[in-house]
Amino acid sequence: MKVLVTGGCGYVGSNIVAALGAHGYTIGILDNLATSSHAVVADLQAKVDAQLAFFETDVTDREALKDAVKVFSPEVVIHCAGLKSIADSWHNPLAYFNVNVAGTINLLEAMEQAGCSRLIFSSSATVYGDPEFLPITEDHPLVPINPYGRSKLMAEAVMHDWQRAADGRGVAALRYFNPVGAHHDYLLGDNPKTPANNLFPIICQVLAGQKDSLSILGDDYPTPDGTGERDYIHVTDLSEAHIRAIAKTATPAFLVLNIGTGKPSSVKQVIAQFERHSNVPITTRIEAKRPGDVATSFASNERSLDMLGDYVGKTIEDAVASSLQAAGLKQQS
Repeated sequence: MKVLVTGGCGYVGSNIVAALGAHGYTIGILDNLATSSHAVVADLQAKVDAQLAFFETDVTDREALKDAVKVFSPEVVIHCAGLKSIADSWHNPLAYFNVNVAGTINLLEAMEQAGCSRLIFSSSATVYGDPEFLPITEDHPLVPINPYGRSKLMAEAVMHDWQRAADGRGVAALRYFNPVGAHHDYLLGDNPKTPANNLFPIICQVLAGQKDSLSILGDDYPTPDGTGERDYIHVTDLSEAHIRAIAKTATPAFLVLNIGTGKPSSVKQVIAQFERHSNVPITTRIEAKRPGDVATSFASNERSLDMLGDYVGKTIEDAVASSLQAAGLKQQS
């Protein structure tokens, strides 16, 4: 089966490509390399044991996108391409709507032209906004509180209407919580070309001496230690969920699934794990909360476990250890 991964050179996308290769799929990668490089493409082509085609294309380039999808002619598309920084979305909201919403429309048009009717979407738990109850189920009210979350919700709405507009279309919107860690063999970690916004890569930068300290954005949340709590899911478990979701898109439906562990960890708990695994103290400083950040967010993953089976096989400790390994940092033996 031929599967096209948009954003396939990014952090999540490259790990999905590795998982697809392990399962014997023929893979196409479509990426503009804005947050990656040709070296990543070469690395994937060298490491992934599968047929792999690469298209350097942007989802906002409507005609080039149509050409690429038509040439590869996938049976399934996994749509990971998009802008993903909550903080940046406050400063550049139109860019987020252009890439994440208009880019999705372009992709659906390209899929129609190529005769592809099956799609898995890289959505986000930010579509829920500030939780009204925990754990967050798929039926939680959808009230995103930042432009990034709104762009993801708008893209979901577009896909849902597209799915209903014709017979035979299957869409799975996977609402990620917080992907972390790295592939155990290929070391495909969260190592962005642009400034890091996520906790794990920033901690690795501090441990590598690239940053003097780690900013803790708020220590007065209504949580046990005052810092924000998130549901951190290992990226290889997240990738496995995508592999299992492929079969679900064969059924004409619009499926929404939370992808998470169902267990929250605080910023201070994550820092403690990195200190334990590296045996290096991490200098921190307290700063103001970011606008749009919530105190606690973690998934109810009952529906996804029921639909996909138990895809959660790794722990927060595994994620920390693999992140250190991917960053080339020593670990405490």
